[in-house]
Amino acid sequence: MLQNFYDNPKTEKEIMLTKNVISSMAAMVFMLTCFSPSLHAQVIQPFAPVDYTHDWQPFAPADLSDYGDGPDAKEGYFFRYERLYWSAAKPKATALGLNDGEFYAFAGTTTVLRQTNTVRTAVPDAGFGWGNRYEIGYMLDETGWFTSILGGYQQDQSYFFGDGGTGAADGIDDVSIVFADPGDVMTGFLDRNADGFDDDLNGNGIFGRSGEDTDADGVPDAAAAIDLVDATTLPMLFDFVTVRSRVFMNGVEVNKSWRLDPHYRDAQAEVFAGIRFLSIRDRFNVHAIGATIDSPLSDMFWASQVENNIIGPQIGFHWSKQTGRWKISTEGRAVAGVNFANAELDGVIATNHVIAGANFGQLMSTTPFSHRRNFRTITPVGELRANATYQLTDSIAFTGGWTGLYVGDISRGSQMMNYVLPEPNIVSHNPTESFFANGFNFGIDINR
Repeated sequence: MLQNFYDNPKTEKEIMLTKNVISSMAAMVFMLTCFSPSLHAQVIQPFAPVDYTHDWQPFAPADLSDYGDGPDAKEGYFFRYERLYWSAAKPKATALGLNDGEFYAFAGTTTVLRQTNTVRTAVPDAGFGWGNRYEIGYMLDETGWFTSILGGYQQDQSYFFGDGGTGAADGIDDVSIVFADPGDVMTGFLDRNADGFDDDLNGNGIFGRSGEDTDADGVPDAAAAIDLVDATTLPMLFDFVTVRSRVFMNGVEVNKSWRLDPHYRDAQAEVFAGIRFLSIRDRFNVHAIGATIDSPLSDMFWASQVENNIIGPQIGFHWSKQTGRWKISTEGRAVAGVNFANAELDGVIATNHVIAGANFGQLMSTTPFSHRRNFRTITPVGELRANATYQLTDSIAFTGGWTGLYVGDISRGSQMMNYVLPEPNIVSHNPTESFFANGFNFGIDINR
């Protein structure tokens, strides 16, 4: 049951299926537009020219003219596919536990342990991941339409902390995750020597809930009132903690474009305007386990996820210059976006808890939790691309380059958990931060 919210395999399969359907639809539209000699506007209005038949000659020699105005600007339908290899920015340094948390607890045999969070940063690296980008449209008489689809990008990182339970019993080599405990649910009785009796911490001969030692042999042998002074605050330690962070990006945009007159040295320029949707899903999973008496909160699992759905009007430009078979180009976009963020938190805490048992919080219990919260923020988006293209034939070219994507304010999964007992929840405010992704892209152009 815990696996459902920790890895969420059904959701991932559904997402991959959606991506495959989008990719197949884009390829089908491209095949129809390029290979149907009688395709006319009424088939795919309003984003197609009226009474226009594409003169498809994929293997005609490349136009390498260096005379007059240089190679003619392409007209008709076009298509581009690019494979992406991008790095997504890591979230802000965040403690795995209550920010600036400090907690005093009994640990080992005679030690009062001052606990602070062991893991001070949620994800240490800005790793790379793969994705896809599709672009399809047309240009005729210096104007046209096009749509661009970003799909399938995923960055996946896992990190491991702790000694796996091989360290000393005082927890020095273990992982500390501090929670706020306003209700003192981590107060309990100890049995460090595993003799079946509560430990007599204050040395008055009464062993917590187990009775009184009347003959000084160290074993309670008579009933007595519970010695509440023997109750102590228990540690929040784990032997082994696994952290997994994933970032998913998908999006679509639709634009109207206008081609400007050739300018300096016959370079081509276009401007466009439209609407763009961008989804950035940030998922943060934690699995904390412990097998010692210093791990009363084990085992613990949670998955914190934020779906950032950004939509808004977009403007942009495209500039290119061809010399022989080589063409260089640059492209920019700016979006005045609104982010409709959906935060989710699912998990369970203290799955190994024994009710009224020694070495466990007396008011604590195994607690599943599930919370949802929505936020809305103004989120600008900017994107810059730079490509170099090699013209193989008149219609077919290979392309490669760099893309940088900046997003003003998004929420990250690692920032959303409110570390409080007995039931963690989502923070009441919306912690946002800027997001930057950049990397390489390479693919193929058809009539672009």
